Amino acid sequence: MRRYDVAIIGAGLAGLAAACAFALAQYDVILLERQSQLRPINKGELLQPRTLAILHEWNMLEELFAQSPLRIKTLGSYDARGHLLGLFDYHTLKNTPYNYALIHYYPVIRQVFVNHIQHRVELQMGTHIDQIMPHDDYALVAGHNREGDVKIAASLIVVADGRHSAIRERYFQPTGKLANYAHRFLGLDLDSDFHFAPGQIMTYLTRHGARIWYPMPGGGSRLYIQVPVSPVPWIRSPSEIEATLRCDTPGLPLPSHWADTIRSRQSFKVWRYLAPTWIQSNMILIGDAAHISHPIAGQGMNAAIEDAWWLVTTCKRYHLQPSHQIPLALQTYEQTRRPQVHHVLRISHRLSLICTATSWPRRSLARYMLRANHNNGRLKYKALLGIAGLHRPRLRFRDLLPFRSGDIS
Repeated sequence: MRRYDVAIIGAGLAGLAAACAFALAQYDVILLERQSQLRPINKGELLQPRTLAILHEWNMLEELFAQSPLRIKTLGSYDARGHLLGLFDYHTLKNTPYNYALIHYYPVIRQVFVNHIQHRVELQMGTHIDQIMPHDDYALVAGHNREGDVKIAASLIVVADGRHSAIRERYFQPTGKLANYAHRFLGLDLDSDFHFAPGQIMTYLTRHGARIWYPMPGGGSRLYIQVPVSPVPWIRSPSEIEATLRCDTPGLPLPSHWADTIRSRQSFKVWRYLAPTWIQSNMILIGDAAHISHPIAGQGMNAAIEDAWWLVTTCKRYHLQPSHQIPLALQTYEQTRRPQVHHVLRISHRLSLICTATSWPRRSLARYMLRANHNNGRLKYKALLGIAGLHRPRLRFRDLLPFRSGDIS
């Protein structure tokens, strides 16, 4: 039975990021994934400036640029008729070389991570975990795959097996509950971007909820349509979807025969979750196994990558050998990272309340708040710092006062 420094369970973005970070720190790492092959996940991901700095530190940014990601310069909010309500401009960010975000398809970003761990990390696909047995300075992991039983020992177990984490449900108590939102999203892949607003993600606030348009690399785009959660699925033909959008979002400049450009579609639920504890013995939760935010702020993948960065940074400070330092390292990590994640969840939840409102009072309040603060440079800059992951400032009453657009002191 071989012993590793780190065993990572789950080869999603959180697990892959942790594998990259620990391998670069010269730890002996094994990555265990239940699926026999990585599933095709059809969605776009926005990488924030802080994440780009981390990828640069891990020597991965150049490979990502080789895949021709799209630069995002602004985030715009509009009413249903296309009138501008608010704008976040990444170019206003100071003291960072990354005054922009990058967007690409999830499988492309994932493959960059997979390429980076080759020859650095042992990857075992199709491995099911049967039992984890913690000891004083290590844990035994027993599982199985097509070739037979799998038994390893590791000083640290990183649990990154997603929002429905089986390891969390079995070994971490209490686990808390996923909070469902009263809506879901229908994601459409489109063959054309139509050049609505180059370099801008556009969110339309309508009486039926948010319609979010993502420009994508290669001349394509994605449109996320908020739909209600109901016993009757919101399933419509492409022509019915087009008719619905033309009716409730007239400001969205759809060309004729727009429905013909729909390449694929995918419906998904949205949750909010923060595990009551991330630590159990020498096991630690990261990524969606530890926390889930509303996707409206584009923080999910960024939070997972930053989890990995903070975890490895903390472990390097305390060292994994001797192993009795691990509990202290994990406690320090959670004490540092949990307030940051709580801030991300709070921003994402508040943005969701503004952008997904469907009742008249809440929609009216949301539009008023956006219009009233359109020229509030201080508030917009502080909010953008939080979204970009560069700083998590506390918003004060003075930030809500109507300062000049350029006043960001």
